[in-house]
Amino acid sequence: MELQGLKNTLNYVQGIKDMNKSRIDSMREYLKETDKNDANEYVLVEIAKASAIVRNMEYVLVQISAQISEILEQQRILLDLERDTNESFLSSIGGKF
Repeated sequence: MELQGLKNTLNYVQGIKDMNKSRIDSMREYLKETDKNDANEYVLVEIAKASAIVRNMEYVLVQISAQISEILEQQRILLDLERDTNESFLSSIGGKF
């Protein structure tokens, strides 16, 4: 089902985002605890990379959420149409709804 696949992808992307946010927090904590040296430049580059990943994942999450919302809206419209059709049919045969 397309909706379930999108939900799974949403969870996967959220996990990537959370993992990278955790990496950023850990690296920032490391920088606070260490003296300024050459290793810090490496850590700053890694923070920048992880930050870019987080931003990209946030964008992807918005896109996936929009797709999920669209599918749910389409399903709601179809259910409304089905209900209206059923009510019309019952009315046409004299049934009470």
